[in-house]
Order: sequence, then structure tokens, then C-alpha cells
Amino acid sequence: MSPRPRLNETSEMKRARIYLHPLRRKVMDYLEKEGPSPQTEIARALDMAPASASFHLRQLSRGGFARSAGTRPGPKGIVERLFKLPARRKDMGFRTPHGSTEDRLMRKVALDEVIETHRVGSRIILREPTRYFALASYEAMASASELRQLNRALRGALAEFARGHPIRRVGKDTEPCRIQLGFYPQHPTEKGALP
Repeated sequence: MSPRPRLNETSEMKRARIYLHPLRRKVMDYLEKEGPSPQTEIARALDMAPASASFHLRQLSRGGFARSAGTRPGPKGIVERLFKLPARRKDMGFRTPHGSTEDRLMRKVALDEVIETHRVGSRIILREPTRYFALASYEAMASASELRQLNRALRGALAEFARGHPIRRVGKDTEPCRIQLGFYPQHPTEKGALP
């Protein structure tokens, strides 16, 4: 079986891939909350290897989502490079033609984010069984327009909840969490039959 050809990515798609990676989103959230920080502090705070933090900071810098903020003296006489967010951080929204190459790439990036969220969450809840965790799965028969309507309603409710509970709000009983919403087809059509 020949390898699947790699889809050509536009510069916008490359930036989207950089921006949408879940660990990079965590790095940006940390920089937004804490301000200019060295990679060692970011790695420690986010439970990442320092080399991983360095890689993701380079990627964010390459995409224009982080920048150098000077240096400061570090431990043992090391000079630490500081990183910060650009002056204006904007969430990127994407609209791609349904079924296009860009649409398929965006779907893959979005699914990669879901997989990474589950990987990180699974590690935490298995290591710390007293942490709150919830998962619900339902099956239903619905048309695409019914699913779009449900998606809008649920996203509106989740966005309202998130606005009332910003990640910067600190309390003795609060912690950051990720809430994801997904609608997955369960049976491929003949045209999209699984290999």
C-alpha cells in the first residue's frame, strides 16, 4: 500500500496548526496569565519537559503567537530568555470550503487537539483519582441541520459558562479544565467507507 500523499499547507494553515495545538494553547494561556516567563518556568508549571517547552515556544514564535521579552539572570549564572505574547492576542477563526483540502486539514488539526486533551486528561485522572472528571456519550439519529442547531445551542451555553469562569479566576476550590464538544458520525457512507 502506497503512503497517503501529504496535503499541501498554505501559510495560513501552518499558522492554524501551530495555534491549535493543545500544548501551545496552554503555553499561550500561561503567558497571558503570568506575563513574560522563561521556558523553565513554563515547563514546570505545565508539567512539560524543558525541551518540549522550548520546541513549542519556537513554534509559537515562528507563527507570530509569542515573542522574545528580553533576558534575566537564572540559576547558576545562566541567562534565561523570556517569552511573552504579542501586544494583541487574537483567537483565529477559520472558514474553509466543506470537503476542501483545507477543510480536511482543519478537521485533522481539530481531532489531534481532542486526542491530546484526552491523553493529558487520562494521565491526570489515573494518577490523581480524587480529581473531578466527567464523560458522557450519547447516540442519536439526526439530520445535519438538527445537529447544527444543537451545536449552536450547546456552544452558546458552554461559552456563557466559560465567560463566567475565566481561567484567571483563582479560588481554593477552582482549577483549570477543558470542556470539549464533539459530534462524530458512526457509520461511513459508501463513498467514505473505512479501509
